[in-house]
Amino acid sequence: MLDASGFARARPIRVAFLVPDDEYAHTLLDAVIANCHSRWGGRYSLIVPCEGRQPRTAYLPWLDLFDADIIYSYVDMNEEEVARIHEHFGPSYFVRHTPQYQGQRDKRYFRPELPLPGLTSLAVAPQYGKAHPPSAPQPMLIVDRLAGEPDNRFVNDNFGSPLDALGFWPLPDHLSDVVRPLYLASDELRANWRSGRIPPGDFVADVPALLTTMARKRNTFGLAQFAADLEAVELGGLIAPNNGPLFAVGARSACA
Repeated sequence: MLDASGFARARPIRVAFLVPDDEYAHTLLDAVIANCHSRWGGRYSLIVPCEGRQPRTAYLPWLDLFDADIIYSYVDMNEEEVARIHEHFGPSYFVRHTPQYQGQRDKRYFRPELPLPGLTSLAVAPQYGKAHPPSAPQPMLIVDRLAGEPDNRFVNDNFGSPLDALGFWPLPDHLSDVVRPLYLASDELRANWRSGRIPPGDFVADVPALLTTMARKRNTFGLAQFAADLEAVELGGLIAPNNGPLFAVGARSACA
């Protein structure tokens, strides 16, 4: 008799977002991208533009191959349309977006609430620092912005920030020997700070200074990089290896 065997491995949850192409598309994408940067593997989430209440035909093969655990819809589908999604793509969860904040249609209004939280991208940082020599010397610098500094879409899209993505701020003290914030904060904001002690960290006044610092200090990263790192990482005795082909979409050009 042959003995049966099997194995298990950790992998990121796979989330596909169905988004309308309307006047709020870019604000909605701000919220979705922040969520993607908050999760390990989240940068490989699939963002699918919709026409009417249906995904664009060109994206259906991607949605099929992606094999999403969660399909999160900002499109108001009826029960028959939801049933077709379940039949064709078989997600474990289909979630209609329900705003937790009733007010102006800003990032708070569009913030996704997933049924599975997933592993935070920041949780990868300690193992990332051990596994990647370029991160030395410790602590690594992680791009953030000081509360009160206006949003910068270039920074948010390319690097992310704990203030926008993680739902807690500033970074916890117990990670201070691993990561240190590199805050984007104008001189005026720092000079007129009225919210108690400014959190410890390094500071740059504008985006050119940020890019210069990142080029000079090679141990500087963004949450976006942690969220994309699918190499083998030891996590509490488990190994989370590369999970094969995943897809991401240039969503801002698709929702123009």
